[in-house]
Amino acid sequence: MHGLRFQDQIKPEAKELVIEKYVQILLQGTMLDKVKSGKAQTRFFKLNDSKSEIVGADILKSGNTSTKGNFQSELRIKDFNQVLTGKHLATLKISKKIDPDSAFALVNEKNAQIFSTTTRENFVRWVDSLRFLLDGNVKEPETLKEIEELTTLFNEIDTLKTFNEIPEIPKNLPNPPQSFTRK
Repeated sequence: MHGLRFQDQIKPEAKELVIEKYVQILLQGTMLDKVKSGKAQTRFFKLNDSKSEIVGADILKSGNTSTKGNFQSELRIKDFNQVLTGKHLATLKISKKIDPDSAFALVNEKNAQIFSTTTRENFVRWVDSLRFLLDGNVKEPETLKEIEELTTLFNEIDTLKTFNEIPEIPKNLPNPPQSFTRK
């Protein structure tokens, strides 16, 4: 990126598109472990439609099928001020059974709600979506890379438009000559 910090060069629309994609996935929901008193309970979590609360549902098992129970409000996002990950979770004294590389906590001055994911992809989506909803920032390398790639694509398109190499309206093709026959 030639000497300037990446954050200074990103296109806001690239960041918004990536985060909107992540938020849409969270609106659909994923399985997370909610860690309480050192024990993890697997539940289905999602953002509510107004993107203001995380709601959760128990997984009900009946024979070989699993269904989601009724969704209940778990926590309001605005009640928290930051998302902790990795080594910063050590201050919360989480169970050694919980992998700090797949866990995150929503924290405020009074408490912390700890969650654990099963995949790095879910971790990145939840963590950076929540960070964005809280303070507009993202930090995970995968998210920054995706934003950088989209910014590069936007810049290339802008450059092509500047030099009139991408027609705004496709040019009409002339009609074939009347003597033209198709075989």
